[in-house]
Amino acid sequence: MPQYTLSVSVISGELHLLDSIDIRGKIVTVDALHSTKDFAAWLKGKEADYVFTMKGNGKKLIDRLEMLNIKENSHSMASTEDHGHGRVDKRTLYLRKELPFWLNFPTAEQAFIIERESIIKKSGKVRREHVYGLTSLKDADARVLLQLNRGHWTIENKMFYVRDVTFNEDRIGVRSGSLPHLMITLRNVIMGIFRKKRPVSDRKNHPLLLLWQRHRSGIPLLKNVGQENKRFAQGSAVSQGTAAAMK
Repeated sequence: MPQYTLSVSVISGELHLLDSIDIRGKIVTVDALHSTKDFAAWLKGKEADYVFTMKGNGKKLIDRLEMLNIKENSHSMASTEDHGHGRVDKRTLYLRKELPFWLNFPTAEQAFIIERESIIKKSGKVRREHVYGLTSLKDADARVLLQLNRGHWTIENKMFYVRDVTFNEDRIGVRSGSLPHLMITLRNVIMGIFRKKRPVSDRKNHPLLLLWQRHRSGIPLLKNVGQENKRFAQGSAVSQGTAAAMK
């Protein structure tokens, strides 16, 4: 089933704003902030499934998930180990079926816990953390759910992290007219050029990125482009006038 990662900024009472999105038959992953019962029910009403992770915003739910003793009562387990960026990252997912009614998350079919361990090769420093999660997928095993969770962060890092950090999107004060859509288009074009035309090691030196970072808001960049186009048009007019005079 295709996986969708949604970046949503609506509260439960405004979910109707997403009704135009066709996600029937898809698996949806979202940030922990939106891993709620209301959103889960909305997704099931749209004939979609979900894989949610829970953090501090759902403290009572996390307390109930801890009471499940998922690791000790798991029926499926999967793990991965990755080497890169000077560290070793290990992830292990434990999955439990047959959820009790007192969990109070009606659309959930399975619960899981993901344990993460990161070892810095140079210093040997170890960092450990764990997150709980719920899914409406009834027959998915631990390996599939771990892939879906990793897939969420692949999309997050390739798209939303670049928007938020590299392009500083949240701090750009462009709110009116068609300019916000134009800015999004420019960012998409630049990201596409990075990934298709330049080696990974050289992307930080790409002239388009350097120009964008010089004009973080993007507005001076648009003005510069507009001025260059105006000068080009004026130059073309002068050339045409000179050619006509010479005739």
